[in-house]
Amino acid sequence: MAPVTPDPRPVAVVTGAGRGLGRAVSVRLAEHGWNLVLIARTESELNDTATSVRRSGGDAVVIVADLCDRDVPAQVMSAALEQFGQVDGVVCNAAIYRTTPAIETSDDEWFEVLDTNVGATFRLLRAAGRHLIDSERGGSIVIVGSAFGLVGVSNTAAYAASKGALVALTRTLAIEWARHGIRVNMVAPGHIQTDIAIGTAPDGSESFLRNIPMRRIARPDEIAAQIVHVLGPDSSFMTGAVNVVDGGFTVR
Repeated sequence: MAPVTPDPRPVAVVTGAGRGLGRAVSVRLAEHGWNLVLIARTESELNDTATSVRRSGGDAVVIVADLCDRDVPAQVMSAALEQFGQVDGVVCNAAIYRTTPAIETSDDEWFEVLDTNVGATFRLLRAAGRHLIDSERGGSIVIVGSAFGLVGVSNTAAYAASKGALVALTRTLAIEWARHGIRVNMVAPGHIQTDIAIGTAPDGSESFLRNIPMRRIARPDEIAAQIVHVLGPDSSFMTGAVNVVDGGFTVR
């Protein structure tokens, strides 16, 4: 097969792209001139995101996969290079959320959350990092963290631990890969109007909103705007940063 001629538009891989924040990020990236490699487990949702991306001016390739499958990262990179000839950025957004008291958290739940949120993220970034280093083009990576990985929140032991681990991963990769022109940053949202970020919280109740100084929950497009900014060239001297976007939740 003849090599694909790189498109002048940059190419980003987005995980968890089927809905919520992942869809909002994908659409906003398309609006800012990116082509997308979209990954999630539900084909119908991914196809809806791809349609929105194309309406916003970008091209998209859809990969229906579970990132916990150890073969998927190599498949993602192969598909991206076959379709677009390049990868310039990665947004690691895929995650699962569980609300269980620590003493009731089973080993199965613990390892499911840690492997999905940390293990799968690391394996994808390892594959992407190899390509970005070999290409000598540099690149940008945004890991989606959480305010829960920065402060104590009851009944989120596995989830909070996974997001805290991603803070350390962000900083470590930023140091290792800076000399290759690869930036690695985190955007850490607070509560968002999506199913995973709100979980079982009583959206809109006064007792819940008292924990957020701005007295509201973020819209997905607000967080997406920050991710696109950090991923893009306007943040060219930023690496290893944890950008908290939480309405003041962590400093309350």
